[in-house]
Amino acid sequence: MKAIIKKTRGNQTIFAILARPNEIAFAVLLFELINLTFYFFYFSRNHYLSPPFLMDANDTFMDFYNPLYWALNDGFYNVYKSIYPALSYFILKLFGIGIANVNIYENPFAFRDAHPELALFLLVAYMAVILSVINLGEWRKINYINKFILFLACIFSVPILFAYERGNIIFFTLLFLALYLNASKEWFRAFYMGLLLNLKPYFIVFLVQYINKGGYTKNELLKIVFLSTLIFFGLGWLANIDFTSFFQNYLLFSKKGGISDYGIIALPHSLSALGSINHYLHFEGSSYRFWFSALKVVNYIPLLVLLFYSITKKLSKIELLIISFFVLCSFTIGTGGYILIAYLVLIPYLINSVEYRVLLIPILGIYALPLDWISIVSIPADAIKSYLSGVTVTKGFFYIGLGSIIRPMLNFSAVVIFTNSLVRKYSLNYMSKDKQKKSIFYNSPGSDRGG
Repeated sequence: MKAIIKKTRGNQTIFAILARPNEIAFAVLLFELINLTFYFFYFSRNHYLSPPFLMDANDTFMDFYNPLYWALNDGFYNVYKSIYPALSYFILKLFGIGIANVNIYENPFAFRDAHPELALFLLVAYMAVILSVINLGEWRKINYINKFILFLACIFSVPILFAYERGNIIFFTLLFLALYLNASKEWFRAFYMGLLLNLKPYFIVFLVQYINKGGYTKNELLKIVFLSTLIFFGLGWLANIDFTSFFQNYLLFSKKGGISDYGIIALPHSLSALGSINHYLHFEGSSYRFWFSALKVVNYIPLLVLLFYSITKKLSKIELLIISFFVLCSFTIGTGGYILIAYLVLIPYLINSVEYRVLLIPILGIYALPLDWISIVSIPADAIKSYLSGVTVTKGFFYIGLGSIIRPMLNFSAVVIFTNSLVRKYSLNYMSKDKQKKSIFYNSPGSDRGG
């Protein structure tokens, strides 16, 4: 009995701390500034960025400049063989306004060298999107947080810095997702979801909400399918896509796996991604490889349970939303580590939810804990050309940091905590209603069902 009382009091202490988001924001920002200090110190000493940034120090911003070069060169689909719908093509075109002739540049790297100002435009776009997101939907309910501190905490978070260093335009998904969740009309929600799916198709996981046993109407799902298809083929026609070649490229990309091992391990976001570390370990024997492979199985078990519940149980809106985010950010390595930026949209829902606020702990740990200066595995590199410093380091090394181990474990722990909570809450034989009312995870009916 004493142990139960002690545990309950401990949980109440955690919830009391999480009930003060203004103090949390300051703490998160403090940790992030520690991270920034370390990154600057490492860069000034070694002339290239430390983990979690990519090991190819010359590849900075190339997720942006490479597709932009081919979009302006009219080779986005026939040479670059992009697998993304035409919405990405037209967004990239916006960044290239005013550039008259891209054909004079030999390759995307030469194009990047000639137009470094575009990286600054990209940074402005990142900040504009984040500023918009924190003023939409559930974020607006957190009036007592200093908006400037909140804004800094978002832009200095590790996943955002990682996504910017890569130059990936995935940050636009934050805006479309926030607009979708904030929209009150079905057609507007369908339109924003259509834009989201046409930017990054794997956001289709959010449609599990519409096939839930007690979820949304079929009419809205049909509207989403209609508008997504219309946007895909309409913009594709304007971009002169050969749709047969497009789908062939997509299937080829899927078979190849898409992301290299060093790209996955730079910022692993799931246990499956963490399994890629075995390619950089050189222990004798093969037993350790089995355990790294087993991580994928362990990773999938709670996620499959969540998917099962999302279809068969009458879950609340907030529960369906959390499932969508966790499956998106944990199920596959194909999304890349920058998918963790999606949690920025989920965080205010957790802050405003008494029942699931505890999930903030591992998520904020992913965003802010200073973990990357501790080396786990060193990877020698004889000739490293760094774009940011303009220096070729003849003898250097990259390393896999502690953050590459802890962040996927934190992400997995959030999934496990939530899965356990759902199983306990919806299991038919778990506890009587009287006991449920005393549970630390239980709220009165409807407390979180508004989403």
